[in-house]
Amino acid sequence: MKQINGMVQFLKNGILSTAKRFPITTFSLSVITGLVCYLIWLPRTSPLIIEKLIFTLLICALAGVDAQFLSERLKKTEGVRLYAYCGALLFAVLYFILLLLPASKITDKVGIYSLIAAFALVCAMLIFPSAKGRFDFNKGALIHFKSVFTSVLYAGVLSIGISAVIAAINLLLFTVSSNTYAYTMAVIWILFAPIYYLSLLPVFEVETDRAEETQNEPIVPKFLEILISYILIPVIAAYTLVMFAYFAKILLTLKWPIGQLGIMGLIYSAVGLILFVLASLLKNRFSQLYCKIFPKVLVPIVIVQLVSVAIRLKAYGVTESRYYVALFGVFSICAGVFLSIKPVTKNIVIAYLAAFFAIISLVPPIDAFTVSQKSQLIRIETILETEGMLKDGVLTPKQNVSDNAKFETTSILSYLNNRDTLKSIQWLPKNFDLNQDFSKTFGFETRYSRDGIQPQTESYLTLDDTKPIAVSGYDFYISISNYSNDLNLNYSGVPYRLSYENRFITLKNTVGKQLLNEDLTEFFKTLQKKWVNSGKSSLDPEDMTFEHAENGYKIKIVFKDISLHNTEEKNNVTNFQATAFFSVPK
Repeated sequence: MKQINGMVQFLKNGILSTAKRFPITTFSLSVITGLVCYLIWLPRTSPLIIEKLIFTLLICALAGVDAQFLSERLKKTEGVRLYAYCGALLFAVLYFILLLLPASKITDKVGIYSLIAAFALVCAMLIFPSAKGRFDFNKGALIHFKSVFTSVLYAGVLSIGISAVIAAINLLLFTVSSNTYAYTMAVIWILFAPIYYLSLLPVFEVETDRAEETQNEPIVPKFLEILISYILIPVIAAYTLVMFAYFAKILLTLKWPIGQLGIMGLIYSAVGLILFVLASLLKNRFSQLYCKIFPKVLVPIVIVQLVSVAIRLKAYGVTESRYYVALFGVFSICAGVFLSIKPVTKNIVIAYLAAFFAIISLVPPIDAFTVSQKSQLIRIETILETEGMLKDGVLTPKQNVSDNAKFETTSILSYLNNRDTLKSIQWLPKNFDLNQDFSKTFGFETRYSRDGIQPQTESYLTLDDTKPIAVSGYDFYISISNYSNDLNLNYSGVPYRLSYENRFITLKNTVGKQLLNEDLTEFFKTLQKKWVNSGKSSLDPEDMTFEHAENGYKIKIVFKDISLHNTEEKNNVTNFQATAFFSVPK
């Protein structure tokens, strides 16, 4: 018991000291946890403002850590700390005003820009303590790595333990709400894990005795040295041999890779560079050889990767994913060349380069989304001009065009529509709607595959419940799902049986007489087409509503959420939750 009390006291003191050291971050994570728990409790779609607040607070939490490290780096005084904290808050406010406030929903652009901003802030977390040699960058990076590993381990064990306790209470004592698990995971992974991670970080100040002790202590545990030197490095070495064997195959066949090499090269470079920093502190033969060889083999691998990306860019133009793969390739070459000629004590340059390229990708007009959208606009204009449909900025509908042109036009316009940029295209009609105006504007129907066969698509749709649903003309309603194979109903003393099987919704009376029966397949196909064309995962009530009348009976099904997969297959399961409204003859 004494040991348990001591551990609890240790965790308590560590968390309290962390909250005092990182007040902005602690406050932001606490509010995020509360908001996430509120969203778990909320029975409807999350309000947009809550999602925006969560994104903003995440950025604020990271900026708060940077502000604290910067104030410590500048020989912390209360004045410096106050200015640093004001800068962090200002950054979060500008992020909200410039990126989130104008957004009508959390789009890919918001998500990617937020991720890149967070990445730049993480780079700053590594840079500030080590700037101008104040603290060894390699040791600082390893301290962060160990702290993350320990925090994740503790949080994982805590999650399993508390989940087991909740399950036992639910099984043996009384029923526990299923949301309890989600609340617990939110508190552990959003609040506890990050704060415990921060509590493991030392004060990165060389002038203090504590920092000097940290500089001189054996920083690499034996298990970590074994993991890096004798497991991860041999795996990277084997992967490198595979890559060079593939390059030999390219030279023999004279056939360049089309698309598979881009993401593989990106992962290889990212993992290899992280491992390079961690291995820089080790003195064994494997680690030293790795630090000498890896930067030199990285450069030719990334060059081949960039050639592969260039082929894709020439054929299909720039997209955000290709932009970042290419940008990371340039970063990897710069890092590889620098590390080949500089000692490992200069590894901080990796963080500087990463932060620089991340910021570059956010700055107009060379940011990822501006470049991608301009590239795709040029592509579609070239295609339409080649087909004789676009001349001097005037679009002329045409039915007799190639299948490839139909596919590319549909694909590019869907891409631009998902990024809400169709309204900026001058040659499109004003208020052009991709779903309703495509065929009359271009003269042909949308095509989502080159051979004219619709691809198997899987989609998950939800109801936009911020908009009202008309319920007049119906007598009663009930919640249903695809598992409602046989559901007994009773209205005004009259029993009914509702069933759903093979996409047929059927209403019968007690003697088995069929009162209403309808196939939902065509509705599901229409719904999936709307999803493909709009790119939206949340649709209006009128889009998510199915209505049918038969023998004086009426049914109106409003789908709350629905998962569609390959609607062409009759027996394929379609999962959904819905509300069914009924009207019976008087």
